[in-house]
Amino acid sequence: MKKSPFFLLSGFLCLLMTSLTSQLSAEGLTDRLEGLVFEVEDWTEPKAWKVDHHSPDLWQIWTKEENVINKRSRGASITTPPLNETEDRTSPEEGAPPLHTKITGIPNGLYQVYVSGSNRPLAYSMDGENWFKFDHFGENSFGIFNIQDGTFEVWVDDRFASPNRPGWAYYDYIRLVPVEKLPEMSHLTAFTLPSGETQISWITDTPSPKGSVIINGTEYEEECDGMRNHRVVIPNLEKGRKYSAEAFLKINRLGQTISQKIDFEAGFSPSIQKTRKTSLKLTVAETTGLPRVNWPVVSGVPFPKGVLANAENVQLKDENGNSIPAQFETFAVWDDGSVKWLICSFRASTRPKTEKPVTFTLETSPDFHSLPGTSPVSEEEMLKFARSLKSRVKFDDGTETACDPRNFELISQGAQAAVLKSVNDFQPDDAAKDFLTGYEITFFGDDFIRIRSTLANREFEKPMTLVRSAEVSLPGGRDSQKFSVLQDTVDHAEITTGNNAEKSTVNQWDGLLSAKDGTYWMRDFWQCWPKGMACAEDTITFQILPELPDGYAPENCDTPEGLTLHYYWLKNNCYQFKRGMEIRHDFWVVKPNREVNAQWLQEPIFAVADPEYYCSTGVFPPVNPVREGKWNEYEEAVRKSFDQLEEGRQRRQEYGWMNFGDWFGERKHNWGNSEYDLPYVCALHFARSGNLDYLKRGIEIARHYATIDRKAWPWNPNERERQYTHCYGHVNYFFSDDDPRVQPLVGTMKYSMFRWESDGSGGHTFLPGEYYVACLTGDRYLWDAAFSSAWNQAEKYTPQYKFSIERSAGWSMKNAVYSYRFTNNPFFLNAARIYLETIIEKQNPITGCFDLPQDQSECDCPDKKEHRGGKAFAVGILLHSLIRFAETVPEEEQKQMTRQAIVRCADWLLDYSWNENKMGFRYKTGCPKYLDHGWYTILVTEGIAYAGEVTQNPRYAEFLLRTMPPHLKNTCGTGTGCGKSFSQMHRQTPHTLYWLQKYLDQNEKEKK
Repeated sequence: MKKSPFFLLSGFLCLLMTSLTSQLSAEGLTDRLEGLVFEVEDWTEPKAWKVDHHSPDLWQIWTKEENVINKRSRGASITTPPLNETEDRTSPEEGAPPLHTKITGIPNGLYQVYVSGSNRPLAYSMDGENWFKFDHFGENSFGIFNIQDGTFEVWVDDRFASPNRPGWAYYDYIRLVPVEKLPEMSHLTAFTLPSGETQISWITDTPSPKGSVIINGTEYEEECDGMRNHRVVIPNLEKGRKYSAEAFLKINRLGQTISQKIDFEAGFSPSIQKTRKTSLKLTVAETTGLPRVNWPVVSGVPFPKGVLANAENVQLKDENGNSIPAQFETFAVWDDGSVKWLICSFRASTRPKTEKPVTFTLETSPDFHSLPGTSPVSEEEMLKFARSLKSRVKFDDGTETACDPRNFELISQGAQAAVLKSVNDFQPDDAAKDFLTGYEITFFGDDFIRIRSTLANREFEKPMTLVRSAEVSLPGGRDSQKFSVLQDTVDHAEITTGNNAEKSTVNQWDGLLSAKDGTYWMRDFWQCWPKGMACAEDTITFQILPELPDGYAPENCDTPEGLTLHYYWLKNNCYQFKRGMEIRHDFWVVKPNREVNAQWLQEPIFAVADPEYYCSTGVFPPVNPVREGKWNEYEEAVRKSFDQLEEGRQRRQEYGWMNFGDWFGERKHNWGNSEYDLPYVCALHFARSGNLDYLKRGIEIARHYATIDRKAWPWNPNERERQYTHCYGHVNYFFSDDDPRVQPLVGTMKYSMFRWESDGSGGHTFLPGEYYVACLTGDRYLWDAAFSSAWNQAEKYTPQYKFSIERSAGWSMKNAVYSYRFTNNPFFLNAARIYLETIIEKQNPITGCFDLPQDQSECDCPDKKEHRGGKAFAVGILLHSLIRFAETVPEEEQKQMTRQAIVRCADWLLDYSWNENKMGFRYKTGCPKYLDHGWYTILVTEGIAYAGEVTQNPRYAEFLLRTMPPHLKNTCGTGTGCGKSFSQMHRQTPHTLYWLQKYLDQNEKEKK
């Protein structure tokens, strides 16, 4: 039989690569690359390189890289000279000479062409004259090429600078993957952003060069290259005017295009015609020992879809039926434009804690036309106060940065709350370090002012900047004696009073400082130690990072336990402040005519709806409220687990300026960084029970996760994850490899916990809970933090979506779907559609398993490299996201495809993962070591229950009713890692119980 040219060339390349790599290894990167792989050194002129030797004007063939066979094709790569320039070179001839790669003998056909990842930008050209670069440093796509002459060529040069990524760049291989057709565009949609601008978004079925949109002859280009999830933002369109747009993209670097057209109305947002008349009771309970009078209340209230047309159609009544002043703001909307979350601001007086809570009635009607009113504080007075704020940061080298705000914008105006926000970067002087300050100032009437201050490190060259102190000050404390307090450990605060500097101590300072002209307070003062406050020379100073005493060395600060729990940030009597990190603090100023105490400020009162109402609105996934006589043992387990979570925090003293809200130590010395979305668990169980303790803890962890655990100012714009995984000290890089203090820990995690940041798998970014806490509290900062992390993932994860554990697919899908449900932005739904493609592709249609390579470190089997299977707990995470996608996606075909995948997963869990002898699920399948293993992971139960709902097959519910009850009584303890245990146990179980209760109720009804 005559062999095709394609077969002959493939055979030749395989033979060539085998002979060249035999001396290194039989396996490596080369074996994992699909398609036709061409080693560029074989096809490139001039041969302007040396082997394993670099010089400023030559390339090199680098073979001595650690683990090179798994990093570089054929165990070698062409590299540039070391590149440290801050500006691009003016011509290709500077530095190493440009290379010309010309590959011949390629069988004719359509190919997706990829070039190896470069680590930093290289210059590429299709003609040797016009140069471009990829912003993405992983493997990059040149697009689809129709090769008819057997030739592909490209020019490569080292002309582009990359100050944030010095070193050399790699040029390793070119890969051609045969494709059957040209790329296709789908889901072309116009969407009005909150700013009023128009977003045009679409999907392509392969990574593509930058897309563009043409409207009225003007071209608007996409920001990112190599995307599958595309979007272009069109500014300055006339609202209400109809436009026709053509979205097109170049399918390759030669400029060939495909396109689609769309007609839309600029500024269009869906809206319902009329508000329905409804009435809802809200209760305000006193959480402290003393009742308060005329106190600010800010609470988020959800509404079912289609009920409330706008925030004006609402009024609030007191217990006597009288309408009272209140301010209402739409925080989030349903996809039909109706209000989903409404922020209610008003004043309330409470009764003693032992008495019945105060009740209010929230009414909606199309006849209401409530307006927010005007603040009793003039805009001029608000601006004067805002501009009086001063911030200062001192560094270990004696320099300091002062960032005084100048420009503010009034972003919300009302009688109950008016909000000023800084609208520019408060840049330091040129000689100062790049630390940025921002403010959000809320005036609650004329007697309460809340200042929310952020401080960010934008010094990107080194992982850490040593900060000696940081503070925010404002005029105040007139005619008051000198006073200062320093909370230097969790249980020690030193107070200095008067000109004679009299000293005294307390265990924990409450953050309150009273003066003749008002009361000043810092939230979470002792909880976020070290902290300080001072009153001197008519100035109040909030010391968010107070200067530490000389020789500051608390007990156990150098032990492995003390270092990893509390003092990892301490170096040279300074604070190690991670690059890109942002911290946030709340300060309150209360006018002198108000009775106030620290506990009232620490525990704001909240308007709580009935749990039945929260659960019926549809803003949460299907869930029932806590009901007497229904699953009593489970509800008691939740309460006890939560109490023990708090008990463990108090016993271990899980407090500190970088720690408060998080939990410690399931890997002995790490911080949990919210795994598995503790804010979601707290928000969900608050909604089910009305218990404000859950909400309080949810707010604490959401604030932590949005600041400490997030790269608010990313130094690598191409990094996919913006959230840190469960690291030592949350963010890592506190210790050098040879630090003797951490040598005892080296074996614990083999340094991985010391060098991780984000895990790169997509499996440790937990965002739904942040959205919920934002909506319940009206905290837009939390919303924006969740949005930015989700957006980055939806943008950077979609070009070549892969996952090696089901959990990673679950969290990335979950973040995209929940982000769509909160924002209605189709960019997120398109990301979820792309994720679904790979999920369906990887699932075995017969067994339902994803047949993924198993973790090699978890067994010593001789054939462990061949182990493929699935992990039950990780499938449980994926199932939650697939259920949410099936509930959300509008296309019936994708709904059915997703439901089928869910049922297949459930069948795999019951038929392959379940071990009846051990009454548990195997930790993983595919490995003999775990063949007789059994662990009941309750995370999987939601998907199994939902499979029963979809199929109406009783086997799923009956399995759960037979196996699940003993585990509903389980509680997490008080030990290290109990935060993770609590989240795993109680994140998805309430959704399981919803479906099981529905099944039981249906059976009971049929019996009758």
